[in-house]
Amino acid sequence: MPAQRPPLFRSLSVWIGAGLAAYWTLIFVLTHIPAHWLTVSFADAGEFLSQGGDKPLHVLAYAGLAFLLVSWLTLKQGFEAKQYLTTAIIVALYAVVDELLQIPVRRTADVWDVAADLCGLALGLGVHAVAVRILRPGRPAESFVPHRTDR
Repeated sequence: MPAQRPPLFRSLSVWIGAGLAAYWTLIFVLTHIPAHWLTVSFADAGEFLSQGGDKPLHVLAYAGLAFLLVSWLTLKQGFEAKQYLTTAIIVALYAVVDELLQIPVRRTADVWDVAADLCGLALGLGVHAVAVRILRPGRPAESFVPHRTDR
């Protein structure tokens, strides 16, 4: 039987889960609508983005995705290294699938976009790890969220 989580953790996991769902939907939509829709009012933006200028956007988008996903998983399942591994696998696979799914909507699938996505993944996990250490100074990171006891 899992350890009883404090009501605050249950409430936070619901809010973070809702934010994760909304955020993931938003970045999916933004990467699958025609690129010229995003750059209608910026004459030079389309050329800038098509020449690789969108890499910082990929890093930031995937950092946010990784941070939200690992936060949600740790609140739902407890703080363990496997939450980081699970997040890394899910987000890395999604980065590849996301690029491949852009081909049918006439956008360019780019291996460098996936590389930028993976950098964002590492950034998001790193920020989460630092946040845990800051929120729980002097205590082991494992004490941040109750462990599961059903092993």
